[in-house]
Amino acid sequence: MQHNWPVFAVTSFLLFSCSEGGENMSSREPLESNAVIVPSDRPHQDKPKSAEPELVKKPKAKLEVQVLPEKFHGVWTENLSSCGPDIRDFDDTVLTVSGRELLFWESIHNLQSIVRNGPGDVSVVTAAMGEGEAWRGEFQMILSEDGDTLSIASEGSSFDRFRCSPVLMAPEKSLEDGQEE
Repeated sequence: MQHNWPVFAVTSFLLFSCSEGGENMSSREPLESNAVIVPSDRPHQDKPKSAEPELVKKPKAKLEVQVLPEKFHGVWTENLSSCGPDIRDFDDTVLTVSGRELLFWESIHNLQSIVRNGPGDVSVVTAAMGEGEAWRGEFQMILSEDGDTLSIASEGSSFDRFRCSPVLMAPEKSLEDGQEE
């Protein structure tokens, strides 16, 4: 009699996970997942045995952090031609991101909860204030692989902002400021 230990181990794990604490599974939220490769030569399958692996979903851990990862920090805008030291004076799409704060055109969001969903992907809950009002904000922020585009989703809508170069954001120095050529 041949034993298929990987399939037995995965099946046992799944059964144990589903019955943990007698909890009603219909009340659980779906988990994000990673793929785990398991051989597809189970005897109960109708298709012929194959060397091709099949994918089985495995829970992916989320990590709560205290500050927004530094790669998100910076000044972001919808129009890169707006970037410059006086961007906050005229660009209503400007967003400044720091470790514990999102500063939009007319509102400030203090980060209350930051969950790292994966590399370049965080969900945040904020205490927001602006134009004489206060509210709770929730955002998912996804950074492009090159780090220059920030996609933000909130309340069923989403938008992209592009990173202003730190060189463009530095105030210009003049000779009148005591700088020498």
